[in-house]
Amino acid sequence: MVDYEADLLLAWARLHYAKKDTIQAKQCAERALAIADRSDFRVLRADIRNFLAHLALANRHYQEASNLAQAALRDALCDGFPYSYKLALDEAKHLLDEVEKALQQ
Repeated sequence: MVDYEADLLLAWARLHYAKKDTIQAKQCAERALAIADRSDFRVLRADIRNFLAHLALANRHYQEASNLAQAALRDALCDGFPYSYKLALDEAKHLLDEVEKALQQ
């Protein structure tokens, strides 16, 4: 059952975010990332990091958002094309573009 703990925590984080409880959302996502970092679940790490980057971007923490999105990008690349996690890869690129736009304003 431990294999599902990080997935469940990410789901809790998304639920808290939907309920506008960003503090609890970030705490759940960070706990999920700590668990995923101990394993080799690169796809899950990419999802968690993208979520955390989204939170950081929403709070105008642009450097943190950029760092998280870049880490998500590396995780989503997996073993390279065609073995990459396209959804997380596209989301990480989008987040990096959003950070760049925000920094240019």
